[in-house]
Amino acid sequence: MGHRGQPYDKTQRLQQALYCRLKAHEEDGTLPTSVRFLFYELEGTSDEYGILVSKEKKGARRPDQDVIAALTILREQGMIPWDWIVDETRHVTDMTCSRTVMDSVEQVLKYARIDPWQYAGTRPVVVCESRSLSGVLSATCSEYGVNIAATNGQCAGFLRTKLAGVLNAQPSDQRISVLYCGDLDPQGEDIECNTRSVLRTCITHGVTTGYISQDVFDWERLMLTAEQVEEHTLSSIIKSDKRKNHGAPYEAWECESLSQKLIVTLLEERLKDMLLPTTLDFINTEADKQRESIKL
Repeated sequence: MGHRGQPYDKTQRLQQALYCRLKAHEEDGTLPTSVRFLFYELEGTSDEYGILVSKEKKGARRPDQDVIAALTILREQGMIPWDWIVDETRHVTDMTCSRTVMDSVEQVLKYARIDPWQYAGTRPVVVCESRSLSGVLSATCSEYGVNIAATNGQCAGFLRTKLAGVLNAQPSDQRISVLYCGDLDPQGEDIECNTRSVLRTCITHGVTTGYISQDVFDWERLMLTAEQVEEHTLSSIIKSDKRKNHGAPYEAWECESLSQKLIVTLLEERLKDMLLPTTLDFINTEADKQRESIKL
């Protein structure tokens, strides 16, 4: 409560709700998280004074602007660590060098890993429609030695100049299995279709005949699916696309409406299944043995 029994203003109420959500993430082991996931976790919920977060856009202000402002206050006041929230839109290019070559070798040795997929018939690659989704899945992909990319919506150049090159560089004796993560709506389906189509025209991986096969890689929509929407009773948002149906509104379900913990679990369980009969524990144990032998 505020002064003289008056309720907190909305900013204070939102700070309190966000703090509770972040502590829940800490307990679940799903930190860091992102503004987008926190927004979806609070969207539509209310306390005794009313709705805290709404997807409805009012004027020029973005729907998540209040969440961003409240999180900034929590971080500046030391209520939560700064690194509990990730920002996938910005990065630092690190060009740090070691003092000597031997120092560099020792640093690399600590992080040197064995490829878990070297004996598998299929090598997975995770492709996400949004950067926020790739941000929370990156740690799992790193743990399993899997490449991950975010298209950030509809794109053309990136698929041809970056992602296709990565896929073509995979071992030629393995099939590629793209695990796609995108929104469930007409626009999301268009983005997925474009991504798959462009990659099929650019990938020559494993092609030994004189033409490019339409089956050079497997494609699996890992999330979001209609079955997942029904199983987890996900709420939709209303969107409109001026490029289609004269901008008529339509329902959309976004991946981030799943909990962050569930999203990570879905990917982890799929990678575990694909890696069998090998396990990640076996691979990591073998890597530890090899590192120790090199030190000797």
